[in-house]
Amino acid sequence: LVIDAHIKQFWAWIHPGFWAITVHTDIATDLDLSTAAGVVPVVVHVQDARALVTDSAWLETIDKALQAYRQEAMQKLPPAK
Repeated sequence: LVIDAHIKQFWAWIHPGFWAITVHTDIATDLDLSTAAGVVPVVVHVQDARALVTDSAWLETIDKALQAYRQEAMQKLPPAK
């Protein structure tokens, strides 16, 4: 299986609120599989509200988004033979 990944979006940002600051991460790709006709889109959004956002909070939220991305991609990929 050959996969050509086209990264459309990989964003991480904060949204300040009154009681908490929310860290958001969006990942969107189009996977072009050698065994499938057409493109398989994989899109995830993760958010995490915190009282204080540190470097580790950014990394944790991005890591959660990458884990969610892997799970969704595995669901959309054809089963291994």
